[in-house]
Amino acid sequence: MLPFITTKRVFPSFEKAYTANASQKIIMQQVLRVPVEISDNQPGANLLFSARKPPSKTRGLFITRAQPFHWGHAAILKTISQDMEEVIIVIAMANQSHTLANIATAGERLAMLLPYLQEATPQRYYLAAMPYSDFSMENFYELEYLLPAFNAVYTHNPNVEVLAQSAHYPVRSSFVGNGISSSLIRECLRKEEPFADYVPGNVFEFINQSGIAERLKKLHKLENRKVR
Repeated sequence: MLPFITTKRVFPSFEKAYTANASQKIIMQQVLRVPVEISDNQPGANLLFSARKPPSKTRGLFITRAQPFHWGHAAILKTISQDMEEVIIVIAMANQSHTLANIATAGERLAMLLPYLQEATPQRYYLAAMPYSDFSMENFYELEYLLPAFNAVYTHNPNVEVLAQSAHYPVRSSFVGNGISSSLIRECLRKEEPFADYVPGNVFEFINQSGIAERLKKLHKLENRKVR
């Protein structure tokens, strides 16, 4: 964990920071987002990471659980690919699976999404899976050090929007009013109702071959037993 992120997260808000090591100034200003001054104390240890550079290409970030990926998500990615040179997709809550709301593993979600990206945005995308921390803002700062630099965040999720704005990133609305949602598709899977029109073809095939639907139905039966 980066020490500056910890400071920003657990301390009261502050307007200025000081360091004895001049080499830390730039990275501290980027992470803490406050002015940093050099003090007269003895310099400390050098940081093991370099300052974040501006993107060499314009990139848009899209964060989604993809439980499962559907045409609504695809429409958002199309918008980003039209606005930006490259697309970054983060599979969120990678540590969550085998629950009613998070049915697929991170590996399964990567596998169902990759063929679509290869076809829709060949050689213009980055795809990564990230676990979730209880310290919400820490999740967003971590993206800055695990992903290529990005220019804007695309979301219709209020929580992601607030986090992106707190990190001083432009937020672009990605609301797609097509009535499709992952919860709707999961309900179709549970009730054995048609869902092919809601997802890309490769996602439909993956879900049918992976056993995700059967897993969801078993988990729902288990949940009903607990309620009784």
